[in-house]
Amino acid sequence: MNLKTKNYIPKNNLSNSIVNLDYITEYLDGEKEPTIKVIRIFLEQASKIMKRLEEGVLSKNHQEITYSSRFFKTSFITMGINCYKEVCEIEDLSRQNNSVEKISRLLSNMMPAFNEAIHEYKLLLEKLQSQ
Repeated sequence: MNLKTKNYIPKNNLSNSIVNLDYITEYLDGEKEPTIKVIRIFLEQASKIMKRLEEGVLSKNHQEITYSSRFFKTSFITMGINCYKEVCEIEDLSRQNNSVEKISRLLSNMMPAFNEAIHEYKLLLEKLQSQ
């Protein structure tokens, strides 16, 4: 019988000032491979959905803005990214068909943290995969 042993993430790899893996590691019991998969899926989807959100704002498509912001609302909690308040406000404004200009300002305020988080998760993914 060949049972694969579980590989766990060392405690010092869980978070930094930009991202926090506490929720993921708790949910996945600190197992390395499922955590790598979650990060990989997030990175694959996040850029595509952010592009859809930006295009939704440019075209004043509230349905697209609402869809994209809902994705990020869930993802930011799961991935420990500190933009939850902004993305909730974007979703609320979009659902009410409010000013796209205000949504655009919130999105602009959120983008630096989002871009830093994406960068940090790419670095973290590389680090986890090399261990």
